Amino acid sequence: MAAYKYALAAANYPQADAWEIWNEADAPGSNAFSSGNESADQYTAMMKAAAIGFHDSPGKPLISDAGTAGQRKPYTDLRARNDVFSYADIHAFHLYATDDGSEVPNAWGGIPPHLDLVNTYGRATTKRWITEGGVKFQVPTPQPMTSKQQRAQARGFVVATLTTLSQCVDKPFAFSLPPLNEGSTFFGLLTRDWAPNAAFTAESAMTAALGHAAYVGTLPGLPAGVTAFAFADGDDQVIALWSENPTDVTLDLGADKATRTTIVGASTSSPRPTAGTTSRPSPTPRI
Repeated sequence: MAAYKYALAAANYPQADAWEIWNEADAPGSNAFSSGNESADQYTAMMKAAAIGFHDSPGKPLISDAGTAGQRKPYTDLRARNDVFSYADIHAFHLYATDDGSEVPNAWGGIPPHLDLVNTYGRATTKRWITEGGVKFQVPTPQPMTSKQQRAQARGFVVATLTTLSQCVDKPFAFSLPPLNEGSTFFGLLTRDWAPNAAFTAESAMTAALGHAAYVGTLPGLPAGVTAFAFADGDDQVIALWSENPTDVTLDLGADKATRTTIVGASTSSPRPTAGTTSRPSPTPRI
């Protein structure tokens, strides 16, 4: 009853379009939101009561299950087998890459098992959201990120987001906007003095270039080492491409004009239907 009443009251805040009920309930003892003796069925019972309260509220926001910490686990399946998706509109999970010293950290792994969970237990309308995604860097307080770390963060966020969208995740959310340390591990698209990091600029440029970002597919026939994803933004076509090393690429866009946008948002226009570019580690969206 307490969970129901809390949800009924909390849902009156119109600023929130969706509520994630609890955080990483599958990771007991790792944070203040979980306890060592909470089982999946106990969490699901609480979540169902809260979901009914949200759905009984005037605003009727979307409801997410507790974001799974990382990979799909038996706990995640036990929640699903306890019918959590009859009450949750969203399956949420959290994935991170770790700074490996390269210019482009690996994309987030572990997405397909979460999609399979929804396909197995969810409804046709169940959404798939990564409600925490990022790259972990060792930056002890009060040190700032180095220039190399900022470049890796920017490229890592953008490549991970593009790859995630190509795998049919409905919404990926970057973690976190404000500067945040957990021990010596730093998160944040803003610096310690709240100025934009390179990743903030890159995320903004990517979001503006992709628009609706409806994934279409990959581009065939590209040079080795070049990755390219095609998206639709209404009547516009958006192509995002990048490579580990600078590589010359020519694309037959089949359009009267094209706009080339770099990872930091610098744009140039080309009137030619066939346009050449040099693919680099920084993704280059093309409209």
